Amino acid sequence: MRKNRNASIDLLRGFIMMLMAIDHVGLFVGKVHASEFWGVNLNPYESTGWFFSRLITHFCAPGFFLLMGMSMAFFTASRLQKGWTQGKISQYFVKRGFLLVFVQYFIEAPGWALGMIFATPGVMTNHPTPGAEGGPVFLFFAVLSILGLSMVVTGLLLRFSNKILATLPILCVALSWWIIPDASGIETAFHPILRFLLIPGTTSPVFVIYPLIPWLGVAIFGVLLGRLLLQQKEKAYPIILGIGISFLVAFFLIRSLGSFGNFQFTDTNTWIAYFTLIKYPPSLCFLLFTLGVNLVLFYAFHKTSSLFAKTPLLVYGQTALFFYIVHLYVYAMLGWPFPSGEALWVVYIAWVLGLVVLYFLCKRYRTFKNAKPLDSLWRFF
Repeated sequence: MRKNRNASIDLLRGFIMMLMAIDHVGLFVGKVHASEFWGVNLNPYESTGWFFSRLITHFCAPGFFLLMGMSMAFFTASRLQKGWTQGKISQYFVKRGFLLVFVQYFIEAPGWALGMIFATPGVMTNHPTPGAEGGPVFLFFAVLSILGLSMVVTGLLLRFSNKILATLPILCVALSWWIIPDASGIETAFHPILRFLLIPGTTSPVFVIYPLIPWLGVAIFGVLLGRLLLQQKEKAYPIILGIGISFLVAFFLIRSLGSFGNFQFTDTNTWIAYFTLIKYPPSLCFLLFTLGVNLVLFYAFHKTSSLFAKTPLLVYGQTALFFYIVHLYVYAMLGWPFPSGEALWVVYIAWVLGLVVLYFLCKRYRTFKNAKPLDSLWRFF
């Protein structure tokens, strides 16, 4: 393993990359995909198996933003030791962040289209989304573009102290909680900038799935944890575990109150209803649950990192952007023989086959990029 990398970050990132692939192969092969937007009636899941498959992938997006922030803290410390200035480091993050936006529009988007090009018309469930009718939509903000823009903003904030940064995640979540309207506002034509920042949905010319502000808060929280790890070393891991457990306890307490903390009423009489959480935007319950699990897993990977040192998890985690791009095309092609969708067991067979292919591709790419200079564009992937 290269120096200046944290094995727990790479292992957890590799693990959630694998989980993420379940969600996407479910779309390409099974032609099933859930969508938990604020304010709309949530369609029932296809089955218990499909719900569980969706539930375990909820950890992915929060994990991406959390680990991105932690990695930015480690990257900054490493590059300062190598003589980079803070300005050069911020410039690096700005360039890499805008590269992610470019990748979403021009490399990622064709992968989604390729995966659905042979799908039987009408096979997909039509999931309702908030928004106003009318006008073209040509600006689309999903996970990769908002990861990139969060990196840009966070990179410019790295000069600030921990005390200042610590207030921002709380403010980001509180602002989202305060601004999101009730279900009566789902057809309101909110200003596109307000959509982009806080309220997912459609107002021409934008369609927003991941608004910037709540997810920026998760990335900044990751920076704070990364700095804690750098400053406290081994002492930081029990603290992180304690934060994770506290988040989970808070989730169960708040979720037991019903709709409080989840933006809208969702029944809690069954375990499926209990864990049906609003993701777009991430509700307080969603963030407490998913970040809590991620932090507990982070601690677990730290304690068992030697067991996973030569596993695919590490390879996937150290080539995450490459994995993300390539996995769309691999699973899109695996989905071509199933235009009307297939059973969940077929989806999981396709998932495993795709992971095998991706392992060898990612391993080759890791060797390639590690041979490049520190400021090479290839290292961005």
